[in-house]
Amino acid sequence: QMGPEDMAIENERYEAAVQSIERLLSPFEKQVLHLHMEGHSYSEIARLSGRSEKSVDNAMQRLRRKLKQQ
Repeated sequence: QMGPEDMAIENERYEAAVQSIERLLSPFEKQVLHLHMEGHSYSEIARLSGRSEKSVDNAMQRLRRKLKQQ
């Protein structure tokens, strides 16, 4: 079981990871990630972002590559 100090440290690590990811991603990649995490399909993301499904797919591939490097 985690105590308050452990929880604070984990929260700091989480925030640092989120900030690191934010710096890595382009605005479009952030939008795609956000919509994907909300449960939208590639076709829905394409429609909502005004881009093609191929563009969304390419962004997801870049996202995966960048996140694996982290």
